[in-house]
Amino acid sequence: MPVKKTIDKLLESGESQTVEFKTSFGREVIETLVAFANAQGGTVLVGIAGDHKAS
Repeated sequence: MPVKKTIDKLLESGESQTVEFKTSFGREVIETLVAFANAQGGTVLVGIAGDHKAS
């Protein structure tokens, strides 16, 4: 699946146990990445606000 289509699908689905949206890269993103690494994995989209819009 093309990257844009994959990102669009993630944005449409919203945040979940394995998908997180972050507005910027910082400590919170690092903590989320570590949590995903210790669990079943996941996807973090940086530059996306809670309203699913690019910031």
